[in-house]
Amino acid sequence: MKRILLTTATCDNYYLDVLKVFLVSMRLNSRCNETICADLINGTPDIYYRLKNIYENLTINHIAMPSVDWIVRENLLPLMYKRLPRMYETMNVGYDQIMTIDCDSIVRGPIDGIWDGVEPDTIKILERPSARKEKKKRFFTRFQAGIHIFGNSTNIRKYYKAFMDELGDRWEFKSGQAAIYTVYLKFKDKIRLVQMPEKYNDSTFKEDSIIWHCKFSHFAETPFQNEFKNYLTEANRLYK
Repeated sequence: MKRILLTTATCDNYYLDVLKVFLVSMRLNSRCNETICADLINGTPDIYYRLKNIYENLTINHIAMPSVDWIVRENLLPLMYKRLPRMYETMNVGYDQIMTIDCDSIVRGPIDGIWDGVEPDTIKILERPSARKEKKKRFFTRFQAGIHIFGNSTNIRKYYKAFMDELGDRWEFKSGQAAIYTVYLKFKDKIRLVQMPEKYNDSTFKEDSIIWHCKFSHFAETPFQNEFKNYLTEANRLYK
């Protein structure tokens, strides 16, 4: 089974540290050596080689963009959607399972089980429990798409192409989440949806969760902040 993880990071402000923490947590805890492909914004060859000291099975796609304050939420939108065509391209180069994961994630344990149930016509994603219980379809918040996996088949490729077409150039956070669910409804008879266990995409920082997935506000929260600092110390030791 050929697998790959796709992520995106900038080399401006604090996001390089975020990527380093993600990579070192994968190295120490994931119990796998899957290829990680990172779209690196405004990086240099020197940064790439130092990142490979943290996680050897790393490839980089260099992207140049005007430098802005990436901590400003709206500035991230062009960055986030630049990776969509890259995901689609990856389906055409022989990978069986493709994970997209936000780089502000900390892998805290083995992730062997995260791939379970992902067949060629499958999308594995966290459908929020609160949304499942509600009668109205909450298109904007139905799925938590920061970490999800898809198989590789003709139907999945058609789904993903339809997703990009649905999204177009509407660079809004809610649009991306909504488009994933809207297009899924059109393809639900052709593809299979598998629920991602919350322990693999946890933004509440439960102690027994395997992946902690951060939001901007979470950096001020003690559990995430403490764990982030510990991993960053180890990452900086290797980043040379």
